[in-house]
Amino acid sequence: NQCSRSPVIGVHDESEWVFTITQNTHGGHNIPLLDIERRFPRSLKHLFKDFCHRVDRCICFMNDGDAPVLVFDQQGNNSTIIHEIYYTALIREAQ
Repeated sequence: NQCSRSPVIGVHDESEWVFTITQNTHGGHNIPLLDIERRFPRSLKHLFKDFCHRVDRCICFMNDGDAPVLVFDQQGNNSTIIHEIYYTALIREAQ
């Protein structure tokens, strides 16, 4: 599957994630809605627990409006939280 924007992490909720995947996926196979809803918290958990600290830099945007909003910028184990409300919502969803 090719996505025009990658990765698709940091959307506000499952319905937006579904829309983004539907909008950006070209070819490949259909992903059932129940699978997307089930995977969403796990994907966020992987972002926070497995991914962010393993890359040189991880920048997370919330793309639920007209323009992306920077949520956090992490370099190694040093994280700068820019938007506390979005960050808290993503952490809560990742539980």
